[in-house]
Amino acid sequence: MQLRYQFRIDPAPAQCITLAKVFGCARVVYSDGLRMCLEADEAGHRIPSEEADRAPGV
Repeated sequence: MQLRYQFRIDPAPAQCITLAKVFGCARVVYSDGLRMCLEADEAGHRIPSEEADRAPGV
């Protein structure tokens, strides 16, 4: 059985600013990581993946 929840948030103005900063920071970190992976791929370096680096039996 799958459950689904639906909710709405109504943040105060100060909370909106904080949320914008947090999501903006997360976007920058993701973009930097993606850029590093693409540069490594273009240079012919191995890009590790979670599945490939997982120890057998884990």
